[in-house]
Amino acid sequence: MREIKIKNGSYEALILDQGAILYSFSVDGHDVVLGFGNVEDNIESDSYLGQIVGPYANRICDALYSDENGEHRVEKNDGKNHLHSGSRNYGWKVWNVKETTDSSVTLTLSSPESSGYPGNQEACVKYSLSSCGVLRLEYSIKGDKKCPVNPTNHAFFNLSGSGDIRDTVVTMDADEYLAVDNTLIPTEIKSVESTDFDFRSPKALRERRNGAYDHCFVIKEGGKVRVENNEYALEMTTSLPGMQLYTGEFLNRKEKGKNGTALSPFTGFCMETEYYPDFPNRPDYRGFWLDDKNEYVSWTEYRLIKK
Repeated sequence: MREIKIKNGSYEALILDQGAILYSFSVDGHDVVLGFGNVEDNIESDSYLGQIVGPYANRICDALYSDENGEHRVEKNDGKNHLHSGSRNYGWKVWNVKETTDSSVTLTLSSPESSGYPGNQEACVKYSLSSCGVLRLEYSIKGDKKCPVNPTNHAFFNLSGSGDIRDTVVTMDADEYLAVDNTLIPTEIKSVESTDFDFRSPKALRERRNGAYDHCFVIKEGGKVRVENNEYALEMTTSLPGMQLYTGEFLNRKEKGKNGTALSPFTGFCMETEYYPDFPNRPDYRGFWLDDKNEYVSWTEYRLIKK
């Protein structure tokens, strides 16, 4: 497994060719990304730690969707539903390291048609790090058949480096979120007003729902998400319309994290930038359909701040 370190000033990130995984992101040696103590555990893990998940992150209801080319059955791997691309997931594959500089790395992956997703695909992700602590992820996917695509990075963050994340304070430029059923399939887009999903002013995660979130928020165009504790902050901006806030309720790994830390529930949170979950079945939801004339392109930035 190849490890590629990128650095700019006091900031560093470590990327793995396995899954194009974001393994660490640090300032002055303080790392805010969870990862396995043994990096080889990434190969067998189903927790998606730091992976580039694709071609389709999040869920598809009943593992089934239809378009003008007919009915497409994808794998049922989340109860009756489909999650994170099943066995086609980009995160299970070894990526090609195409180009490196001191502060950037570009990785590519050829993904042949499989697992109910039409077409052969060529995926590319570039990680670049600025001297002011901005880690930028740039994605592109080309394909030869119509296919819904929705890649993301599945890093688990912990601003303290370890321990419970529910004292983390969140502020979010989001007036709406996607309500879900008991299998986490979105049912409707709702206002955050007077709900447990209103983060327009700063709120600690544990103040509501015992800190348990696994929901897509509608991020305003040009909007920002800020998470912080007393010492560090992480700011996220993206070209995409949604962000899945997942607070790690179902983390319960037998593997140990870095420095022997436990990867247990609520020890990390994800900010998975995306189109809306289940969009192949919901024409009213924002999504992206790849084909031989329509390339997928997006970007997401995470800015790490030491207070």
